[in-house]
Amino acid sequence: RQPSALELWRATVEGAATLEGQTGHRQGVFTSLKAWLGTKLALHHCRHVAPAARAEGRFDNLQGQVAEGAGRCLQFLAESLHLATDGKCQMASPAFGQPMVEEALAEHLRGMTLSLQSSGHSWLWQVDEVLDTRITKLFLIMAASRAGAIRRGPTDILCAFGQQFVLTREQTKRFIDRTRGIQSRMEVLQELLHADLVLVADASLTVKQSSTLVTPSDQQPLTVAAAAAAAATAKAAADGSHQP
Repeated sequence: RQPSALELWRATVEGAATLEGQTGHRQGVFTSLKAWLGTKLALHHCRHVAPAARAEGRFDNLQGQVAEGAGRCLQFLAESLHLATDGKCQMASPAFGQPMVEEALAEHLRGMTLSLQSSGHSWLWQVDEVLDTRITKLFLIMAASRAGAIRRGPTDILCAFGQQFVLTREQTKRFIDRTRGIQSRMEVLQELLHADLVLVADASLTVKQSSTLVTPSDQQPLTVAAAAAAAATAKAAADGSHQP
């Protein structure tokens, strides 16, 4: 089932683990080992396909740079959810999405915001400080692009070696055709390995923040000022874990 607006609020803003079962973030020894190996393969492939960037040292501290960017991403989400004096916010806008936010995630957050607005909620979310960031996994989506180029026609996803490969239907047929032997599969993999790719990072953040969600049944007026006052009264600044 689709998560409700309140479940998305708790997962996105409060860092609650309500969506763990749906997003697959439970970690075991085997899962952690697989994530570690997939990260190593992803970094190795990035260095291999971008020798000029590797020579410039751009991959020397890639995980550190991604960790720094993760905090900025969270801050961007908090600012996008900020309620203006007219009650509008960027996250509810149709313009909220690519290239800044992955489209499926943007649709969920946009739907959450519109649902909360339509039910008379008001809110406050302020990220004060990022205390710690941990990169849990890096992986590649092969034959994908964030530049806006979209493959025409149906596609299939192949998950292997901790990475994801996007195949056209014609490539899928060649890959699973046993009559053509291993050579056909190798040709498809070579095509994918030399195509565009997207590097994806899973990050876990510990932050100091304040947040409150004011429901229509609350005694306070549904204004931004009231939400801020509620947050101050409740002393909602606390450490919270986020897993975008």
